[in-house]
Amino acid sequence: MLNVIIFMTAHILLIFLLLYSFTAHSSVLFGFSILILIVLALLRLPVYYIFFNYLLDKIIADNNSFYLSFNSKCSIIKYSSRFKDTFINSTRDLDYINLSYRDRFKELFNSKSNFQKEFIIHNKSGVAFYYEVFLLKKIKTLIFRDITSKKIREHILIESEEKLRSVLEYNLNLYIYINSEWKISGFNRTADMWFENVMGITLSIGNFIGSIVPDSQQKNINHIVDRVSKGEPVSDEIEMVSTYGEIVCLAFSIVPLFSNSGNMNGFSFMGNDVTKEKSYQNEIKALASIPEKYPDPVMRLDYSGGIIYSNTAAKVFLKAIAPGDEENLTKELWVQIVQADDFTGVIQYQALVDGNNKVYSIKFNDIPDPGYINVIATDISLQIEKEKNINVLYEKLLLELDTASVIINFLLPDWMIEISDYFIFSSYEPSSKIGGDLLDVIDIGDGKKFVYVGDVSGHGVQASLIMTAVKSIIKMIVLENVNIPLHQLLNNLQKNLFKDVLRHNYLTILVSVLDTVNNTFTILNAGHPEPIIVNNITGDIELIADCGSIPLGWDESILYSKEHEVVIDFEKNKSIILYTDGLLESIDANGIELGNENLYKLITKTIHDEGSVFIPHILKNKLIEMGYDISEDDYTVLNISRLDKNTGTSLLLSLKPDLNSVGEVGSTCYNFILNLSYNNHLAFKSELLINEILNNIIIHGSQNNTQTNILMYLSYDKSEMVSLCIYDNGIDWDITNYGNEDIENINVSLSENGRGLHIIKGLSREIKRQRCQNINKTQFIIYGNDI
Repeated sequence: MLNVIIFMTAHILLIFLLLYSFTAHSSVLFGFSILILIVLALLRLPVYYIFFNYLLDKIIADNNSFYLSFNSKCSIIKYSSRFKDTFINSTRDLDYINLSYRDRFKELFNSKSNFQKEFIIHNKSGVAFYYEVFLLKKIKTLIFRDITSKKIREHILIESEEKLRSVLEYNLNLYIYINSEWKISGFNRTADMWFENVMGITLSIGNFIGSIVPDSQQKNINHIVDRVSKGEPVSDEIEMVSTYGEIVCLAFSIVPLFSNSGNMNGFSFMGNDVTKEKSYQNEIKALASIPEKYPDPVMRLDYSGGIIYSNTAAKVFLKAIAPGDEENLTKELWVQIVQADDFTGVIQYQALVDGNNKVYSIKFNDIPDPGYINVIATDISLQIEKEKNINVLYEKLLLELDTASVIINFLLPDWMIEISDYFIFSSYEPSSKIGGDLLDVIDIGDGKKFVYVGDVSGHGVQASLIMTAVKSIIKMIVLENVNIPLHQLLNNLQKNLFKDVLRHNYLTILVSVLDTVNNTFTILNAGHPEPIIVNNITGDIELIADCGSIPLGWDESILYSKEHEVVIDFEKNKSIILYTDGLLESIDANGIELGNENLYKLITKTIHDEGSVFIPHILKNKLIEMGYDISEDDYTVLNISRLDKNTGTSLLLSLKPDLNSVGEVGSTCYNFILNLSYNNHLAFKSELLINEILNNIIIHGSQNNTQTNILMYLSYDKSEMVSLCIYDNGIDWDITNYGNEDIENINVSLSENGRGLHIIKGLSREIKRQRCQNINKTQFIIYGNDI
């Protein structure tokens, strides 16, 4: 019995030894303890065997471990409770483990070593568990120690190190890794590129850190090495000469690195090129001395208006505005500063200095952290005087430009010119008060009109002056020889303009002759946008191409010839449209130019909607409605239309704003409507309406200006509807804005004048009014069955 007790006591001690060696990670002591236990177990003492298995299971389970015992086929026949809790829920789970890992278990038992550092087992859910394994080959047993948490920590640590290395690799700072022997063991891209490009030094693994430092700094580097080698981090700056011969400054820190055991195993070098920062600091230091040298007053104030600092100019300023109290601002000036938001802003301050009235611009800025206000006073007296003179000159220039604009508009042809069955409509609007586009219609006799449209390069005053000179020369040449061929005209222009007028400018121009007797249109184009022929009924478009050469002013040696001229038969119900490039270069909200194709589509649609009469004036309004910006260039459009004045159901009449001609026009319209409708009432209403509206346009709209024209279009359809459309370039006066009560008030207040408004409103079922570029279009609808 005593032997058994001694036997058991010895083995219990061995078990505790086993536990200690296992927790202390001593594989030698652990293996020795297990070996002794195995030998004793081989004695096959039943009591001991049972006790051994129980105690081993308990010890291992308490240390997050388990054991597995195997038969000769390497199938698990016995396992500890920890294994069961983790992997076994049923017999199938055990079969799964045996099937999945049998080959791996065999490899373990066939290995020479009794200790395996890593073994991975997956449960049926795919979760991986990491173990260290100790082999008990004699009794076909494996002891597994759970190291999953350790592996997770290692994995996180590795990922963190990789992320850190990635961040450092692309960091803008210079990083160099140094081993314990002060040799380079690694560096990031920034360090590699900086030393290569700036210093002309190639970083190499294994080189001593001192090799990247100039000889003049070696002593300093050795001192730094000594300090860091003692475990002391060092931050410093070093100046070096770059490959370009410039001084560069590198700020750096060297920090010692320690292992887990506390041993110094290397160093980290982090650097940053601070050359620019140093330069800025030097500039700031230089600027710090500027206030004293500054010619204008510079002051620093506390929040009560007391002066903390003032330069020499400020002392003179303070003495002038507050003699005897130079330590404080004047109360008036301080109140103005206090009233500003957050003590920040700009005010003007008037003061009498040396007997002269001075105006200062006082700029002040609050610096809240230190608690003071910076103030700079600038003498702007001379500047204000100059601004006044400039404003006077500017106002004078505007008046002169207004005068020039009036003169230029006076030189323009009337908005509508009639000759035989031809009508010439034109519109011109400069981008500013005056511009460089030119157009004119000159009567050269025998039913002919000389018509041209041009564009001087550039804008504003210069282009306008050149335009005026060109117009004068053209008129002089044409009137001296009304039969001059178009190509000869351009050659004469080239000769007269090239050196003395155009100089650095050039001129695109389209010259033409309209022959209303032979119904022809002769044209020559010098670099201008191609003219457009439009069918007034269908809206179809064709171009007049290949009718010219390069612009005037490009090449003095180029001569225009007869072959450049094109003669066109001008058919009825056709229009020819001439224009400048400002129309094509109109830009929409997306920055896209109108261009040729979109212009052709717009003209076709406008012909359908409005007819050809209004084309030059309404195109601009249409473009604005479509979102196009046409303010960047001059706008010029001229339209020559051959129209049928009497189609049988419509009548086209033009007249001067002369009250004496109104009765005759009204009578003509009365007879026209009566012959079509046989309705005397409708004819009389039409005549009365025409007389009243023409009287109002002549008196109130055109204000008796007999130098312009009024165009009237009258039509009738079988429903006994009369449509009257009148075009005039009078003032912007809109009858549709007046209600019946307004008209009654006008009638009472004006006695006889203005009473026609009531008649016009009473006779018309519908009135439409439209104004485009100083041209009014007013349409009246009358029905025969209206009372």
